[in-house]
Amino acid sequence: MFTLAGLVFVVDLLPSIDAPPLLQYLAFGVLFGGTAGKTVVVRRERRSGELPLDQVRHIEHVGIAAGVALMALAVVVQVVLALL
Repeated sequence: MFTLAGLVFVVDLLPSIDAPPLLQYLAFGVLFGGTAGKTVVVRRERRSGELPLDQVRHIEHVGIAAGVALMALAVVVQVVLALL
């Protein structure tokens, strides 16, 4: 629950910082992907016990990469829609 509250706070805070939209999308992707990766780690550890450290790092890095990729896809979709 604290993670969700932190994400809501950051989502409200980032647009107020005068940064280019591309950097905002990158920050959102890192935050959402990191949160998703940590959620996967917690759920797997609850189900099957403690995971090895390198597996935890791998899951978190994949989550961050997926979040950044989804936000990059969102940027591409917005550019395509703006050109139509």
